[in-house]
Amino acid sequence: MAALMFLAIGLGGFIGTILRYLLSTWITRVSPSTSFPWGTFAVNISGAFGFGLVVSLGSVFIPSFWIDVLLSGFFGAYTTFSTFALEIVRRLENRKTRSALHYALISLILGFTGLALGLWIGGIILVAVRRFDRLIQS
Repeated sequence: MAALMFLAIGLGGFIGTILRYLLSTWITRVSPSTSFPWGTFAVNISGAFGFGLVVSLGSVFIPSFWIDVLLSGFFGAYTTFSTFALEIVRRLENRKTRSALHYALISLILGFTGLALGLWIGGIILVAVRRFDRLIQS
């Protein structure tokens, strides 16, 4: 079972990495030509939301095997803290302190908001499913 878990997490990571690259590249290409790293920003915020959704729904809808694959594999590879950190450092090196602080604060605030929103929406879905189950059973 451990070998299968490692392979599944690796596959999840592979898919997360490819999706991160494609989405980040596309968003960077279509975003206004600013120095703001829209690609990394979008990937990290959407990843935080997805992570929260999986955590919230996981206990009821997703077997623990797949929770590990999604959280450690897919979202672990999809989101990119190291690129986020590098983009902040590069701004500081270029004496764009205000830009670095704005990017860091906006990313952290919206990252936590995305995670909380995923948890909240997952909770709403769970309540709706439980009500639907009770309705069907009665």
